[in-house]
Amino acid sequence: MTDIEFIHNLAIQYFNGTISLDDEKILFEYVNSDDNAKYNFRVWEKEWKSIILNSSDTDIVWKNIDAKIRAKRNYNNKFNFTFNRRTLLSSVAAFVVLIVGLTFATSYFKKSSSASDSYFICSAPAGEMCEIVLSDSTVVWLNSGSKLLYTSQFNNSREVILEGEGYFEVAKKNGNDFTVHTNSYEVVVKGTKFNISSYKEDSVTTTTLLEGKVEIYKKGYEDKYVLVPGESIAYNLRENAFSKEKVDTSKYVSWHNKNFKYLDISLENLIVRLNRQYGVDIQLDESVQNLKKNEFYINLKNKETIDEILYALEKILPITVKKDGKCILIRRK
Repeated sequence: MTDIEFIHNLAIQYFNGTISLDDEKILFEYVNSDDNAKYNFRVWEKEWKSIILNSSDTDIVWKNIDAKIRAKRNYNNKFNFTFNRRTLLSSVAAFVVLIVGLTFATSYFKKSSSASDSYFICSAPAGEMCEIVLSDSTVVWLNSGSKLLYTSQFNNSREVILEGEGYFEVAKKNGNDFTVHTNSYEVVVKGTKFNISSYKEDSVTTTTLLEGKVEIYKKGYEDKYVLVPGESIAYNLRENAFSKEKVDTSKYVSWHNKNFKYLDISLENLIVRLNRQYGVDIQLDESVQNLKKNEFYINLKNKETIDEILYALEKILPITVKKDGKCILIRRK
């Protein structure tokens, strides 16, 4: 298989919503490399759309969709998703795909869901963020490397699955619940503002409330957890334990305004977040193992380049940085 065939296969996986985070980084490093790569990506996208929109399975899917789907991008880079047969939106900043019969998703969705339902995935590639407006006027900001999944029955169920991090401003709808499923627990609200961080590779899932009230439910737990504004709850997957505390909410939600605040963050966790935020691959050499737990306070306003941040780290830590494109290795001096 040639390099271009490999990238083409990654693009198909991306359009189908099955690509891994690592492969997604490889794909968009290629897409952003030059104009010819962007052109190839658009050609592959058109080919994929043509296949999807002309398949017999898709005919069945569209009959199951009550609302029309339209994807329209306005002046402030906000995406408003409703759906019709003729439009299926994709962009480098945000992507929506239609798929059929996601078996794993039916275990999350409790209301009006079956293996024959159609599903939609909104995705923010590594190094990017996107803003989405759902059909009930709920606004969701997805952080880098995150996905939001919902069914064609969303208008009835108001249920979504979040993989990664999302900031939600949930619209009130006749007192009906809005539910976010994560890999740790369910967050149930009516109309409120909150942030959830639930990346697969993280050992902790966190929900932080700004306005209103949220309820946290987890299988195997009889009691529910209720948050009031200014509170954050964390579930540690390794320890199978919840912890709740009063917090400075700006620390958790400033990212959707492209302002990243990290208070008492370890070098190890900082590297994880920089990889997501900048779409790079920073690795820590074994020689810096004893520095991994060093903690910092960092406030990034998304104006700093990754080179500037790494230069600052070199000034305060006994490390050297070796960079090869987006691959970066940190060693001890």
